[in-house]
Amino acid sequence: MAMFVHVTTAEKARAIKRAGLKPGRAWRSLFAMPVVPNFMMTHQWTRELQKWSCQRMVGVYFRIPDNETVRVGRFKEPKHLMTAANASALVRTADTLGLEVEVLRPIGAKDIHAIRNLRGVIGWRHFPGANGIKPCGCPVCVLRGEPGGRKLRQAFEDSL
Repeated sequence: MAMFVHVTTAEKARAIKRAGLKPGRAWRSLFAMPVVPNFMMTHQWTRELQKWSCQRMVGVYFRIPDNETVRVGRFKEPKHLMTAANASALVRTADTLGLEVEVLRPIGAKDIHAIRNLRGVIGWRHFPGANGIKPCGCPVCVLRGEPGGRKLRQAFEDSL
């Protein structure tokens, strides 16, 4: 059975331990990453998710059968169907930054292996390879409510 991790805020940990993981209202799937020996690849989404929540993050580790179908692809790109075992093998390869896996069903409390605290400085921000690249401040790229968005939009409007 393949081990996956779902990153969420610490305040939800108690409810998840009791009732399991369910997809959010906006999505019909659950975002997770396969657990591989490379800690950074496994937990690469932690920093980006913490940007939005500003809370302590936890990793919910769970197992699903190797032959279960999941969707795999890079952030903001089309996803492809494959088995959980193949998704784990894909993450083990080089250059998998920005990859995300969607589990297509809820995870029951009995399938959860562990819930552990995570450090919030793991991974990339905005998108993989964003270091040293000035972010675009247009209203399409910077959403309302995004941390630091007002300054980026103001700088963009001043440059016009």
